[in-house]
Amino acid sequence: MNTFGNISVEGGKTLGGILNEGRLRVPANQREFSWKQTHVRELFQDIKPIIDDRSGQEYFLGTVVVLRNPQDPNRYRTVVDGQQRLATVAIFLAAVRDYFVRENDDDGVKSVEPEYLLKIKMPERKIIPQLQLNDNDHSFFEHRVLSRAGTDERKQATHERHRSSHRLIHQAANTASDQVASIVRDEKSENRAAALTRWVDFFSNQARVIMVIVEDEAVAYTVFETMNDRGLELSATDLIKNRLFSLSQEQLDQTKRNWAKMLGILESIQSTTIVKDYVRHYWISKHGRTRAPVLFKAIREEVSNQKRAIDFAAELEKNALQYVALLNPENELWHTFRPIMKDYISALTTLDVKQIRPLLISVLAAFPKGEAIKAFRLMISICVRLMAADQLGRGSLETEYESAALEVYERKITTAAALTNKLKSIIPADNKFREDFATFEVTNEPHARYLLKALDVAETGLALTGMSSKDEPTLEHLLPLNPKHLADWPFTSEEHEDYVHQFGNQALLPNESNSTAGSEKFTVKRLILARQPNQLTKEIGQLTAWGRGEIDTRQKRLAAIATKAWPLRV
Repeated sequence: MNTFGNISVEGGKTLGGILNEGRLRVPANQREFSWKQTHVRELFQDIKPIIDDRSGQEYFLGTVVVLRNPQDPNRYRTVVDGQQRLATVAIFLAAVRDYFVRENDDDGVKSVEPEYLLKIKMPERKIIPQLQLNDNDHSFFEHRVLSRAGTDERKQATHERHRSSHRLIHQAANTASDQVASIVRDEKSENRAAALTRWVDFFSNQARVIMVIVEDEAVAYTVFETMNDRGLELSATDLIKNRLFSLSQEQLDQTKRNWAKMLGILESIQSTTIVKDYVRHYWISKHGRTRAPVLFKAIREEVSNQKRAIDFAAELEKNALQYVALLNPENELWHTFRPIMKDYISALTTLDVKQIRPLLISVLAAFPKGEAIKAFRLMISICVRLMAADQLGRGSLETEYESAALEVYERKITTAAALTNKLKSIIPADNKFREDFATFEVTNEPHARYLLKALDVAETGLALTGMSSKDEPTLEHLLPLNPKHLADWPFTSEEHEDYVHQFGNQALLPNESNSTAGSEKFTVKRLILARQPNQLTKEIGQLTAWGRGEIDTRQKRLAAIATKAWPLRV
């Protein structure tokens, strides 16, 4: 062991050895289990040739950083970095244990379970996991992985996977079971236990890591940051978190609470990238263009002392509520706006344009409510116009949105009209919009439903209220996606492919009407269409045929309405 101040470095450790020593726990604020099946498979694929070679060759698996509190009577070690690897090895060893249980091999079970997974604490005879994951994951990990196959806990966990990390743990466990099955498949029955033991021995003797032990929490996070400051985007939020923790010093508990509160708020959005997206979008809203690969570097340069770290963590916690509201039209924040704002949020959520979120954050923070409503309607119009031009999501747009977000934050832009002027270079004008709309295809069903509803509202003059109703009509392709008999329609197979996704070929129908219309002939469909309450569907029922000309004519009609539905005036 080498010691540098209050940092100890041990180079002779293995992942199996660290699990054997036990008393490992992942802190509540540490990220959840995140390895996907590809990561788990890659680990097994990488080490299999070494194990099969039987040469005893060592394999280096990086660094594990743990925090050890010398005052803790239980001598627990907090895992700051390395939980994904440790948890995955534990999952594999549990799969080996399960195989031995099924084979009634008590010696095999004893060689794995008490060595790496569970120990009995004396004199209480209490079973203690060698590795405890964070608060969100551990109960599921204990039931799905550490409990033996066939127990009530295992059965319950197999059917209850409420979090994305739980699903990943379940998938990793299945992948480990498949790997165990693969190891024994080609072995004679009398050799199978030995084949599995070679894998267990590999993790215990050859899966080398450098173990860094620190006794100060702030130092632990600094070590983690230093070793990972070239981390990829996927670990950017972990690096940012550890940056804030390492700088907070005696205020560390406050920063940890704010970070945990932020995570709790964001968890209401079912997205594996929500934390990464939020931190980056919030940063851009105040600092302008920041590419994902350099986000951590930018924050590290700006957040350089204790006060900035504490303040930034508090900002992230406070503003997470607004970010979540931007993704949920039913959020209580919108009750403080005119009702139309909920419909605008519903539309933006449906369109799901991440690029524009920093601008939304800035507008919501800086504009009076009346101007914010106008600006949100403007941004819907911009998104739809760019969608029709097949430009939505284009990389160069991000620069324009982020520049505008910064000017809004700095109060250089204070009205929706000024925002329109700032973005005019990227917005298709009315003539171009009508031209694009007359020919574009829509393959995204939620987009098509939203567009058709908005067009019907613009044509009839009805209020937009109700657009976010959960009782969604279904999307009907008048020329069916899969017609029973293409000969019933005036289209060749090539023409069917060209026209079936044209927006003019799509209409809204109630569920029951859609199921009736299905892939019927147009002579049957038109009778159903003629009975519908919404104008743009009803008028199709007045036609006697549905061919290329009718689709083109309808799409041009919709294009004429589109400039009313998504105007640029504010």
